[in-house]
Amino acid sequence: MFLTHLIKSERRFASFCSVMNAVGSVWIVLIMVLIMTDVTGRVVLNAPIDGTSEMAKLSLVGIVFLQLAYVLGQNRHIRATMVYQRLGPAKQEMVNVLACALGIALFYLLVQSNWHTTVVSVATLEYEMASKLHVPVFPFRILLLVGCVLMIIQFVINLRQSLVRLIKPSGVNS
Repeated sequence: MFLTHLIKSERRFASFCSVMNAVGSVWIVLIMVLIMTDVTGRVVLNAPIDGTSEMAKLSLVGIVFLQLAYVLGQNRHIRATMVYQRLGPAKQEMVNVLACALGIALFYLLVQSNWHTTVVSVATLEYEMASKLHVPVFPFRILLLVGCVLMIIQFVINLRQSLVRLIKPSGVNS
């Protein structure tokens, strides 16, 4: 019963991360359109769009942290496979366990180190000035924290799956 609920929760989380990935992908297209419009306006009409560089700069943070957990869940991150592929299945899972533990620690440290800055940013409604345009910074700081928390959850899921594969005999699905 518990395992069934856990697996359903993991699937719901994967679906949520998939939605976040889709939002990040749409965001990429919107930023591309904004940049193309800005360049066209700058070259053709000598009228650039205020705040384009600030929006593009801040959007990179949002896009990356929206999509990180999905990429990890799909096991699509870049990894050095020369040595990894030569290891046996048990040793590969031990490497995965170590990588998950390090990932959890790293993203926990990122949350911890950015928490206060984000709280202050939200409390003061932090923004960057771009000519006459005020570009809010606090939503991007929030997205960084959300992305880090999603990564921690995904690393925990991956850790559980690796431990199950390490403990269970081969041929038995988790």
